[in-house]
Amino acid sequence: MHLEPLSVTGFRPREEECIEKDPEASFYKALGGLLGTNRDAQAFIALNCAPALMINGLYSGFSEAYGAAMRHISSGSVRSYLEGGRLGVRLAELQRA
Repeated sequence: MHLEPLSVTGFRPREEECIEKDPEASFYKALGGLLGTNRDAQAFIALNCAPALMINGLYSGFSEAYGAAMRHISSGSVRSYLEGGRLGVRLAELQRA
């Protein structure tokens, strides 16, 4: 199945904002997507989460599942989980200056 991201996201996520060859740089781009500070990476992550949400029976349509993933990231709950959850990540220490 081929899906054009523009039809779901309303914009085309820029590859250079989502993918890096350097593992550390890639980590920071993904972190920005999870924190909602990198819109392109956020959309990329949500596009990849949508099928998992559908397979698990939480949503029946791709756009609906994508929207749910975007809302979840945008709500700040991912940030809260990373900061105070079981992972205990100190985001201030992780984020690049």
